[in-house]
Amino acid sequence: MRGFASPIQFTRNLNLRFLRDPSSVVPSHDTFSRKGRRITYPDRQMTRNFVLIALAATALAACSKAEQTTDTAPAATPVELTDVQKAALVAELPAPYNSGDIANGKSVFLICKSCHTLVEGGASMTGPNLWGVFGRKTANVAGFNYSDPMKASAITWDAATMDKWITDPKELILGTKMSFVGIKSPKDRIDVIAYLKSETSPAK
Repeated sequence: MRGFASPIQFTRNLNLRFLRDPSSVVPSHDTFSRKGRRITYPDRQMTRNFVLIALAATALAACSKAEQTTDTAPAATPVELTDVQKAALVAELPAPYNSGDIANGKSVFLICKSCHTLVEGGASMTGPNLWGVFGRKTANVAGFNYSDPMKASAITWDAATMDKWITDPKELILGTKMSFVGIKSPKDRIDVIAYLKSETSPAK
């Protein structure tokens, strides 16, 4: 089976046909010379329209080719820390968070995963990206639309503040847009905070 011509080749072929025989691509009308010989002329308005369309098609084809040949830099692959590196990060937390179970915390975080990403450079979704959250001021992720109460809170995220936040966000910051019922189990909160520390911090 013959392949289809590219946009550029199609436009080039059409232009060549027009130059060789305009009547083959543009509707024409007939007139007769004084000697009675039939002479075919392409319709002027249709010729003008064809030229405009051909020029537009040429530009479009060039853009298409440029888009196809533009190199796109591959997205950076997140660096996965070893278990030892993760444990070292969790050990930096104050008690009782430094004894958190990372594996259980990962399971608990599933209820948060639809709203937050953890990797460096990750996209913000319903909630902001959480990379580097520990030690960061509230409302500090560029491009995310925070509520006015969150902007005005001036809170620095540490383990204890994070614990209060995931217990009941609206109690910590009245008027926040975050609609989350909270994690009621103290053990689950400790574990998810340990997990967040291990996933949102660079290795030491």
